[in-house]
Amino acid sequence: MRKIHKKLSYLLLTALLLCLMVGTSAAASLNYDRTCTFYLEGTGKYAKGTGIIGAFEDGSGTPSIVRTSLKSSAPSVAALKYLRSETFGGESREYRIGLTLKKPGTTKVTFQSGKKTCTSTVKVLSYKNPLSVVKLSGVKSGTNPNLTGLLKNKNYATVKMSSTQKKAVLTLKAAPGWTITYVSYENPKRGLHYFIAEETTSDTFTLGYFPTGSNAKLRIVMRNNANFGTIDCLYTIK
Repeated sequence: MRKIHKKLSYLLLTALLLCLMVGTSAAASLNYDRTCTFYLEGTGKYAKGTGIIGAFEDGSGTPSIVRTSLKSSAPSVAALKYLRSETFGGESREYRIGLTLKKPGTTKVTFQSGKKTCTSTVKVLSYKNPLSVVKLSGVKSGTNPNLTGLLKNKNYATVKMSSTQKKAVLTLKAAPGWTITYVSYENPKRGLHYFIAEETTSDTFTLGYFPTGSNAKLRIVMRNNANFGTIDCLYTIK
């Protein structure tokens, strides 16, 4: 009788452990952006943009989010563009839900993760020029060395360097309420590509030798201090 009892106890314990193991492997922990704020990339005919809702799933080897489950309550504000995912270590998965921004407003993006319905509130705001000073040696907008006026209606501009600079200097200053979070500089003519990832409201960078005709790219990422929305400011230097 004692042997039978021990055997039953062993079988029950084994069954319990198997249930726990199955439950643990099947359960996936999903974290995602529940609120997002995006800015349009310009005004008037330039009033458009893109945004990404991020999600991270831990403990699932197969995707639990499918494209057909994605819905935007106001597609005239932000329409769904794509769903991309990438697996790390065979278990964790990162999702990127791409949006096409169309006009200021609010929409709710919903999607299914397994049997769970997830909702992300997306706010789209009008474009603002987040910079008060952008100066680069050898470059002017007309007679004005401050290039921020070129970003009045859109977040990008093309400028021309008047002469090759032996020691080009870049000076940046954020507009009130904004922070500079990232600066990247790429000059294919010199084989240079580097970035500065340090938050500041103003700074000066030495870019060194800067030849004309470089078709260099300057990217300045700005973040609003109140709503944490970001705007990428892009300059192409000919």
